[in-house]
Amino acid sequence: MTETLKVARDYLAELRKRRDAYAPDTLKTLQDQFRRKERKPPGVFHDSSFLVIRSFDGDTGARPFSGITFWHSPDLTLSPITNLGAATTQLQAGDTYVIRTALQNRGDLPVPAAKVEHFLVDPTIGFSTRFAENLTRGAVPQAFVPALGAAETRFVWTVPPGQSGHKCLFARVFSFSPLDLPVDDDALDPRLDRHVAQQNLNILGQAQAFNFNLVHRANARIDLAIRALQPTELMALRHPALAGIAPFPDIPKRGWADLTGLRLRKGGGEVKAEPMPEGLRLSITGRGISLDDQKQLGAEMRAVLRAIDAGKTKASAHRDLFARFREMTREARQTRLSLRTPRLSIPKGQAIGFEVIGIDQVAGDGPMGGLTLVVTG
Repeated sequence: MTETLKVARDYLAELRKRRDAYAPDTLKTLQDQFRRKERKPPGVFHDSSFLVIRSFDGDTGARPFSGITFWHSPDLTLSPITNLGAATTQLQAGDTYVIRTALQNRGDLPVPAAKVEHFLVDPTIGFSTRFAENLTRGAVPQAFVPALGAAETRFVWTVPPGQSGHKCLFARVFSFSPLDLPVDDDALDPRLDRHVAQQNLNILGQAQAFNFNLVHRANARIDLAIRALQPTELMALRHPALAGIAPFPDIPKRGWADLTGLRLRKGGGEVKAEPMPEGLRLSITGRGISLDDQKQLGAEMRAVLRAIDAGKTKASAHRDLFARFREMTREARQTRLSLRTPRLSIPKGQAIGFEVIGIDQVAGDGPMGGLTLVVTG
């Protein structure tokens, strides 16, 4: 190393040292000069970005949350390039689509290049990147998101052969400068992560077969419950396919498991399925973290995320917990299920809606995921 480089390096080190000491030294001086018994001394201000893809109307990015339908994000749409107003989840091979993702930055630092990944899977409850196709690999769209502002990314994608049919779409936003990263690399869970959003709404006709996946851990206890949407809930979906369609008034109140023939097709491990009045109860056994350890680790993770959201701590202070949590989510398995949309003599111009909701009985924190199906006449 030349003498000039050594001098430059020492000078930069001294500047960094002064910068790191500036905030606490200045704060101490201010506290000494303006200290009054009836006033609290000023705290240190930490500026940061706060990227959010909303999972529901009114979503401010506060995490974790529970008991909320989060699987049709208002910020994530997929439309044919020939008709951008016709949002869909039904893909045709050879057609080109535009995926639009609305981004919000609720922080006080602008994000020069917020990057958005898109993952496509068959309709799914729960999620792991292990079972999904990353559409944006090698061509990640990005956008400038101002402080306390919003932006949108657009990604154009042509459906290859073999990808037609109903699909579930996920989006994940991140930034390296300023550093604003998702909670997990593999499991995209909007309940825990403001960087993640999901679109899982399907429009079908009557008496149509529908296959879907459940992503779970090697050991799991999960209830799949079917719930009919009330007319107000159906219209609140605001899907373009519902324009000019009225709710079908004769909605069955019970017996949805029998009406749909919900059944297990292929287990991701040793799966025992027991019928419930409105669904299935799945007991899954395999090599992996125990149910008790899952419950404890999940509770610790949610507690830390609440403390981070409240500004009481930083993620960097809990690296070991995040590492253990990610290790747990890497053992994801996938179970295949199927149902058939009911035949209810729905006339043309009317529709019903119902949800299949996955409830993790181990975590005990409400829906772990779900999918919404709209059946038209």
